[in-house]
Amino acid sequence: MSLCKHEVVFQARELTDSEKEKIQIYFKIKRRSGGGECGPVEKVSEGTYKISFLEQEAQQRVLDRKEHVIIVASGELHLSVTGNDTPGVNKHSTDSQQGHPSEEVAKILKMDSYLLAYLDENPKARQDLQQRLSTLCSSFKISPEADELVVKRGPAQEELCQDKWEMQLEDVCIQIMQTYQCYYEVDSERLKILQDNPFLCSGNTSIYRETKELAVVVGGKSDVDKLLHKLEALQTKQQIRKDCMVSEAHFALLEEEFGTEMKASFPHIKIERQGSRTLVFDGPETEVEVACTTLQQLIKKIRQRRLQLPGPLIAFLTSSGAIQTYQSRFQQSLRSPVMLEAGPDLILSSLTSESLEEAAAALERDLTVETVILEQAEAESPGITTLKETLHGALQQANRDRKRVELSYGIPSQSDPQIPVQIVGYKQDIEQLKAILLSYKFNQADISDFLNLPNSLVAENFSKVLELLGLQPSGLRLMPIPLPSPSVQFAGPRELVQHFKERLASGLSSLVIKDFNVDGPGAPQYFRGEGKDNIALLERSHRVLIFLLSDQNPVDATASSAISAISLTPTDTQPHLSLTPPDYSKNKIDLEVVLGQLEDQQVDVMVAPMVGRNMTSTRIGGIFAQKAGNRLQQNFDRSQKCQSSLKPGDVLEVDGTPTIGCQKILFIECSRWDALKGNSEKALRYGLKRALELCEHHAFSSVAFPIIGPGPVMNIPSGKAAQMLTEEIGQFGQRGQTRSLSTIRIVIQPDYQESAEVFQKVCSGLNSYMVDNNTGQAVFQSLTSDLDDITLSVGGIQLHLVFGDITNEITDAIVNTTDFKNFDSAVCKDILTMAGPEVQRALQTAQVKRGDIFSSSPGYFPCKAILHVCGQKDAAVIQDLARDILLLCERKRYQSVAIPAICAGTGGVNPHVVADAILNGVNAAVSSCALHYLTTVRLVLFKIHVFQQFQAAARTIMGLPVVPGPLRAPRAPLQQTQPHPCSTDLSLLLQQFSSGSPSAAFSLLGTSQEDLTDVCSSLQRFYASHCSQHVLSSEELAGLSQREVEDLARRVGSLGVTLEGSGHGGGAGVVVRGLNEGVKEAMYVTQGLLRRQVAEREQKELFAHVVWCIMGQRGDWERFPKEANQKLEKGDVSGAVTDAHGHQWNVNLPQMRATAVGSGQVTSLKRLENLPDFRVPLYWDCLGSGATLQVIPLDPTSAEYDRVKRDFKKTAKKTVLKIERVQNVHLRRAYEVLRQQLEEKNGPPVGAGDRTLYHGTTADACQSIMKNGFNRGFAGQNATVYGLGTYFAVNAGYSANPTYSRPGADGTQLMFVARVLTGRYTLGQSDMKVPPPVSAQQPHMRFDSLVDNQQSPSMFVVFHDSQAYPDYLITFK
Repeated sequence: MSLCKHEVVFQARELTDSEKEKIQIYFKIKRRSGGGECGPVEKVSEGTYKISFLEQEAQQRVLDRKEHVIIVASGELHLSVTGNDTPGVNKHSTDSQQGHPSEEVAKILKMDSYLLAYLDENPKARQDLQQRLSTLCSSFKISPEADELVVKRGPAQEELCQDKWEMQLEDVCIQIMQTYQCYYEVDSERLKILQDNPFLCSGNTSIYRETKELAVVVGGKSDVDKLLHKLEALQTKQQIRKDCMVSEAHFALLEEEFGTEMKASFPHIKIERQGSRTLVFDGPETEVEVACTTLQQLIKKIRQRRLQLPGPLIAFLTSSGAIQTYQSRFQQSLRSPVMLEAGPDLILSSLTSESLEEAAAALERDLTVETVILEQAEAESPGITTLKETLHGALQQANRDRKRVELSYGIPSQSDPQIPVQIVGYKQDIEQLKAILLSYKFNQADISDFLNLPNSLVAENFSKVLELLGLQPSGLRLMPIPLPSPSVQFAGPRELVQHFKERLASGLSSLVIKDFNVDGPGAPQYFRGEGKDNIALLERSHRVLIFLLSDQNPVDATASSAISAISLTPTDTQPHLSLTPPDYSKNKIDLEVVLGQLEDQQVDVMVAPMVGRNMTSTRIGGIFAQKAGNRLQQNFDRSQKCQSSLKPGDVLEVDGTPTIGCQKILFIECSRWDALKGNSEKALRYGLKRALELCEHHAFSSVAFPIIGPGPVMNIPSGKAAQMLTEEIGQFGQRGQTRSLSTIRIVIQPDYQESAEVFQKVCSGLNSYMVDNNTGQAVFQSLTSDLDDITLSVGGIQLHLVFGDITNEITDAIVNTTDFKNFDSAVCKDILTMAGPEVQRALQTAQVKRGDIFSSSPGYFPCKAILHVCGQKDAAVIQDLARDILLLCERKRYQSVAIPAICAGTGGVNPHVVADAILNGVNAAVSSCALHYLTTVRLVLFKIHVFQQFQAAARTIMGLPVVPGPLRAPRAPLQQTQPHPCSTDLSLLLQQFSSGSPSAAFSLLGTSQEDLTDVCSSLQRFYASHCSQHVLSSEELAGLSQREVEDLARRVGSLGVTLEGSGHGGGAGVVVRGLNEGVKEAMYVTQGLLRRQVAEREQKELFAHVVWCIMGQRGDWERFPKEANQKLEKGDVSGAVTDAHGHQWNVNLPQMRATAVGSGQVTSLKRLENLPDFRVPLYWDCLGSGATLQVIPLDPTSAEYDRVKRDFKKTAKKTVLKIERVQNVHLRRAYEVLRQQLEEKNGPPVGAGDRTLYHGTTADACQSIMKNGFNRGFAGQNATVYGLGTYFAVNAGYSANPTYSRPGADGTQLMFVARVLTGRYTLGQSDMKVPPPVSAQQPHMRFDSLVDNQQSPSMFVVFHDSQAYPDYLITFK
């Protein structure tokens, strides 16, 4: 029960709940209304309301006010209040002196309690009031709680009448009320702004808050106006616009509920629609945010259902206005409206799931899509026009009121002549149109139908099958289809089609089909030949169809196919068989290494790199563009359009131009060198491989490659670039894919800083692939280079131009060029160091005139005399010296002399001038007299450009053609190889020549199983009557000629025979089984083939154990093929022996020498013997019996010595005194095992990382290393900056430092050239005892070695003793 019992009644229009709440707030505020704690506003009757107060005093104060003004949303509300007994009467007193007894006259003025509080509290306002009342000689007292201002009249005003004083007092009161203003604020948003911004209140204004729903601003009128202006500005600032995503359909469902909420709670917000899915809210930020949240909460109430209707049906709903129709229908018939939205699917939205389900059911029940197919015959029928007119009329009738159905005709095509008729709309109307179409199809049109057939054979012979079944189709069009699904199509009048289909189905169900094989050699040949007549006889007598199918094991009867089928299918248990001697020249490639520019080559194809799909990104591409102009760029752009995606490793084929002179340019897309990752290497290798394959694919005969990679664009180390190119070319040759490609040319720039190094690496790399050492067969035809030795015949002597190091020469005389003062020039220093101190002392004391030759003893140099000369940097002096050197050698009866390019090095004379002078000097010598003793003059040239100048001068001065390189033996003609005696169980090899289990496969068709069984027996009987067999005993097996071997290879399949063991052991003989004629012919030639296979197996076994080698053209050892290997091992050298390149040699086994047939060139032979578990490297010498360690001094004239020395001298400016090869079987075996493990572990391109590195040593440690290998236990002797392992340097110059190669007593130093397996490496640290893991995810997978710099290592550290092998020991000084 309420405690508020003191009621006040007032009249007002119909009030809203919000307005009632504001009235209650007003009467709660004492200062504003005089009231206090009160209850809610209650409606008494129409237009009459009451509110009850807790205290009677509050009720009386409210009643004492004349009128109450309350601000609500619709404006000001003026209320006149009464008590229960006196409604409508305002009880108040404007003045009263009762209750205030005083001798002075007092006046009580009722004023707004907030204004009185302001006048009382604000000093300035109080002073203003005091000044105004002092003019009336009056004093005052403010009582805000009583809403009273009590003014007392002073004695000075006693003569003034009371009425006049009161009038003056009222004037003052009016002035005060005009000067000061009370503003009541009830808007919640503005109240919050006032609360959050206390700075709005200045010293001349005050804000009073009785409750959270009201604030009163009091102050001077102008000050209050300013505050309200600021308040308005702040409120405007907080106005925002916000988008709220809601579709029209969803908002339509929520509009009524949300609109009511907006009017009640968000009256200041304006809403407008922007597009079909967005509402824009404009108003106070707080209200906007709450309104958006409210709307989103309401949206969550919406339920949706997605109907996946056919596209044509959704289009019909949109175009026909059916969506609006259904929405109106659902709004009237369902509990909750349902809205429809058309898109890829039809989306239904509603506030209740029940309404959604009912709406979805109604749509699916009412609407559908139907398609009726008109076959080609039906569509082309004359009645089609009448059909369309009938459908049009029915369509018009159905859509007379509104659109209810749509009909459309599909368009036939050549591949599909049918016409689909689509009907979309309401089911009832669709059924009417569909009935018209079906009636037409059934009653008026021709039709087509089909029936599946048992197999394609029935389809291919359908007319014969119909005849067999006794069917005669008339008035129908038939089309059998064998593949992919055997069937027969038939078309015609409906009745005929249906009748024929029933009869055919019945006939096919009674058809008996049987597959049958007549097994045996020659069975297919027999039935394709003379057995045909027997087949025809059986078909007539048994009323069946007999079809001979293809052979199950076909054998090509041509010679090439027979030989290929045999020679290209070796197995693990059957030796490889070759029926004819290999043609070494067939499909072999000539390799050329040239010095020059790529753009100057005359070849079919040029290969060039590019980066970022930009032709001119590299130097070569820029030169091409400059030389060929816009035409090449147009070709490039056209090719790029055809090949939209290019990743590193891809090859872009671009047509060449006449100015460049090639048919194609293959641009390889490359990337910058990423050493450790290996991605750039993989891409470049793939591009090189792809370029070679494209040359072969397009049948080009020649291609030119540059060294791709060195330079600032790609930054690949030159040695690595050369290695990748040579390896990819070598592997291409080993794959044996060549048919048209005959020339591969590698072009090296002669002016490049590392040209000589790259040239040697390319030649060495390619040379290692010339012969496949696993088979002894040649991989490439030849390898020539611009730096090959050149031989000229001049006046009876052989003049050789040699690119090399004169300190490697072993001629009778060596020429040293010096100024007789400074002996530190490179060549002079090396010669004198090798010769020893005695020669150097003699040279220092020599007194030599201009143009004279000083001859000294050789000292330790391997020659008879050293001739010291000074060219004086004068061409005339150089020419005279060259002449005099030859004449001096003749006088001293020297047979050979080696001469350098005098003054072309440190002398600074132009190499062209030096070449002319020396060659003219040689000419002068041979012209002045006959040379009887001197036969060989070798001009040894150390620099590439110097060699080229001498080469050019030789052509000009000598006037003779230049013959490059040593002459090789002529190619061997194809020889017939006589068979070797049979020495094994021949029956084990017979299956190589057996044609397997040949069969004649038949498919039989009939109407009786008994007939087919009789036919099968007859076929088998006919074949057996034409077969026989013959056993060849071992005594009957005789030698065969090559012609007989080839004849059998051509005819073994076509003869229709097989070769089988007789069943009594391998030595008992061979059974030849098959057709009579084939057995007769085959039995004469079979045994020779078997013996040939046995011989080749013996050759293979010997080839794996014994290795016969010949010194190749470039000083490398090459294996003989298997046949030559066997002849040499047996000592059968009465005739010429043929090497892998097809060259013939006469062999002297005691001297281990071979002389080329025709040219007379002499070269060395070598025999190696592999151990059971160790394959001896080809470059090793033969191991002594039981020997496991040999140290072999290298011949200074050998290519092996020259290669090791050249690599050493690239970075070590020392004189090489001796090079020894270390042959340690145990160490090398362990090294090879570990290499294979690392290859398998790391995979390409990292692999084992087999590198040639250097390790300085001492005489004391040398023997231990050669015997036991490198021992990491000695780590730390020369620092361990990168780990506690064995250290190896990339450059010999580093290891040549005396710190690592400590000089001996005689000043000589020692260094190992080591093979090192670096594998996958990372940066080392001094405390590492083993390499770290590759990653935290693979803690057991470690790096293989450590380096000082990951991007460009100069030092490697290994931790496995078998990871390095001491290959050579160099003694130097």
